[in-house]
Amino acid sequence: MEKKIFGLEKNTDKILSAIESAKAAPADKLLAGLGVPNVGKATSKELIRHFKSIDRLKEASIEELNQVEDVGEVSARLIYDYFHNEDNEVIINRLKSYGLTFEAQNIEMLGDKLSGLSICITGTLPNISRDEAASIIEKNGGKVVSSVSKKTSMLLMGENAGSKATKAQTLGVKIISLDELYQLIGD
Repeated sequence: MEKKIFGLEKNTDKILSAIESAKAAPADKLLAGLGVPNVGKATSKELIRHFKSIDRLKEASIEELNQVEDVGEVSARLIYDYFHNEDNEVIINRLKSYGLTFEAQNIEMLGDKLSGLSICITGTLPNISRDEAASIIEKNGGKVVSSVSKKTSMLLMGENAGSKATKAQTLGVKIISLDELYQLIGD
């Protein structure tokens, strides 16, 4: 009987730990998870970077939303409508009362050598995860994008790259390795 109780306590501790770590998730991840139409990971980051908090984003006018990179007229209207819907306001207020992060986290900038560049990541990178590579890019002023387009500055490519590599070659997007990224930032 004591083994069962100990097992339940251990599982309860794991669940409570998971809840606490979810509370600390960055505001852009919370925003991406809200299901706002036309708002994925990249747009969430841009919105939080621009407005600094979900609370400030909720107050933004359509014109202010249009000022954000990657947000056009249609997306601005959808975002505005989402935050002015009573049901969504109830959910957002409840999440806030649970202690989730609504404020932008200060990113410790290491430099601006990638400023103005949009970089897509594909494949398995040597020695670091894609999230770690994305963090390096952002801390050096770059923007991480999820897909390759003619607006993409570079494709950071690791092993077993898929269709993004083919698309980058077709569009003439520069393809770089992790070592080349480190050379660009002077690391």
